[in-house]
Amino acid sequence: MLEIGSAIEQLRLKQSNEMRLLEEQLNVAYEDIQPGKMISRAMKEIKSKPEVRDLVINTGIAIAAGFLSKKAFVGFSKNPIRKTLGSAVMFAVTNAILNNPDAVKSVVLHMFRFVRERTVGHQD
Repeated sequence: MLEIGSAIEQLRLKQSNEMRLLEEQLNVAYEDIQPGKMISRAMKEIKSKPEVRDLVINTGIAIAAGFLSKKAFVGFSKNPIRKTLGSAVMFAVTNAILNNPDAVKSVVLHMFRFVRERTVGHQD
């Protein structure tokens, strides 16, 4: 009878320890999935890895260019066909920029140089 009581007490201690460990793991998991912590980790990863940073920048530029091209194409039109075509234009521009980021960068740099040369030439 004494052995059964001892075994029960050991099981209770084991259960208590496992419950404490489970609560600790739950707290760690809860802290880990908080939006602020997730954003902070993502920002650290973006800062530490240049390829991730470049991807984020290229994606942001592509999305912005796609959105602006849709707005330029559609304008304030209420025509559903024009809106659908605008979405197609947005998708095409976004994909073109994402698939050719180096070409887009060189074109933009060339445009900036051209504008700068024009403005400097007119100031003389």
